[in-house]
Amino acid sequence: MQRSSKRRTVTCAALLGLALTWAGSGNATTTLRIGLQSDVDNLDPTIPRGWATTVVLNAICDKLIDVTPELRYVPQLATEWFWSDDSKVLTLKLRQGVKFHDGEPLDAAAVKFSIDRHRLMPGSFYSAALAPITGVDILDDMTVRINLSQPISGPLQSAASSSPRA
Repeated sequence: MQRSSKRRTVTCAALLGLALTWAGSGNATTTLRIGLQSDVDNLDPTIPRGWATTVVLNAICDKLIDVTPELRYVPQLATEWFWSDDSKVLTLKLRQGVKFHDGEPLDAAAVKFSIDRHRLMPGSFYSAALAPITGVDILDDMTVRINLSQPISGPLQSAASSSPRA
């Protein structure tokens, strides 16, 4: 069953890429339709409950840092990042010129709001994973500092070794 889900996801991603390439060829009347086996339960990225919701949110929400199929960390909304010597502070520099769908700019205040919402909102899918975060500081319009109660291991800490600055 897991192989079937992976195959559907890969097929959906391949079809999406093909459709977007075709849509960008100048045909302004193109409509892209993607079928999922179940309905999306909501479009709130803090409380996704089903696989279909996660698939759709991954398609419409950008990440600060992404992971490739080869498990390498690559920049998305964060263009560079680095850890403090004690591994309790992660500093992220944000991509310039990014705007939300309503035209508002992506800035450090938006990132702080988003991280705080994910870690503090009752029922958040991410609250346990973000529990080591004690706070997010805005250093300037395009830089945030994530403070941790203790050094962490796993994917986030591994990002230090693949930082674009490193």
